[in-house]
Amino acid sequence: MANPRDRNRRDPVVRLSAFRVTIVINDSKKIAMISSTRMVLGIMEKAFSDGIPDARVIQLLDETLLEDFERDAGLSARSRRKALLWAEVAEDSDVDCILFTCSTLSPCIDSIRPFISVPVISIEEGAISHLLKSGARHIGLVATADSVLDSIEPLLRSKAALRGYDVVIDRVVRPDIWELTNRDPEAGNIAAVETIIGLADKFEAVLISQVSISGGWRLLPLELRERVFNMPILAVDVVRELLV
Repeated sequence: MANPRDRNRRDPVVRLSAFRVTIVINDSKKIAMISSTRMVLGIMEKAFSDGIPDARVIQLLDETLLEDFERDAGLSARSRRKALLWAEVAEDSDVDCILFTCSTLSPCIDSIRPFISVPVISIEEGAISHLLKSGARHIGLVATADSVLDSIEPLLRSKAALRGYDVVIDRVVRPDIWELTNRDPEAGNIAAVETIIGLADKFEAVLISQVSISGGWRLLPLELRERVFNMPILAVDVVRELLV
């Protein structure tokens, strides 16, 4: 059995049906990350490694949520129940904070918070906040499925309305990038980057609305990154500020 004090080792990965739990051992704050696809795990680990290197991150993965989204055409009572269940599992593990990395689940986060005693963060919070502060009013949302944007777009519109901002939002949906990312994550990153570069002249700002296609953000030209909002990096910033 691994020594929990040894930072150079990891506990074993435990698999049960479509579930996987991976624990990254550190001696600092303990953060639970709840995801619906394994394709986000490496991207989020990188974001935490860069942003909160001494954090202890527990990854809770439930890929049956993707099946629910497809079956129910997006967020449903079924997936809302599962989101609350996983938040309760995370809280029972004595975490300091919970981060949901799945954009489709974001609209149900407010309804989960009253049942959980630690901060619960949705993946888009930091990105939307920074995007609106940038002053951009014509915004492109990039995703691989409409179900993702059915969750993200209303959140963006409501937060813009609270600030008194009148925004124009256009959707860019590329299901082919999802299929490509499943086969070859690096090729999927490149395809996402090429898509974003092609949108540079059309929008004042672009929100990469899925973690799974945000891994190529660092490949963008530096001047373009200022207008392209990366949810993993900015979500980790929110977590860090909460835990200070």
